[in-house]
Amino acid sequence: MLQVTVAYSPAPREVFERVLGLEDGATARDAVIASGLAQAYPQLDWQAMTPGIWGRAVAWEQRLLDQDRVE
Repeated sequence: MLQVTVAYSPAPREVFERVLGLEDGATARDAVIASGLAQAYPQLDWQAMTPGIWGRAVAWEQRLLDQDRVE
């Protein structure tokens, strides 16, 4: 089991952050889907964005490691 954080900042001083428990082998896409980001920001086309892990751009299919932060 992995513990990862999903973080998104839509505006200054506004942060969406969720800590999740995910199965080994989970991807950046899996984390965002599990976080509820799409429900919290339905107008956001998150799939068109480039995800990052700790500030480094990655592909949506990037497998996560324990304690990763998906941004």
